[in-house]
Amino acid sequence: MYYQIFKRFAWEGISLYEVISTTNEFTVLVEDHVVDKAFSAIKRLH
Repeated sequence: MYYQIFKRFAWEGISLYEVISTTNEFTVLVEDHVVDKAFSAIKRLH
């Protein structure tokens, strides 16, 4: 799952600020100006 998200972000040119992963949760921190772009990239995953 992580691979698909990271690959999509790379294709979109979205830099990750930090990644936090726990047993039940996955959090990706990005800069403010790319938040909408990151959400759109995630929503396009199948």
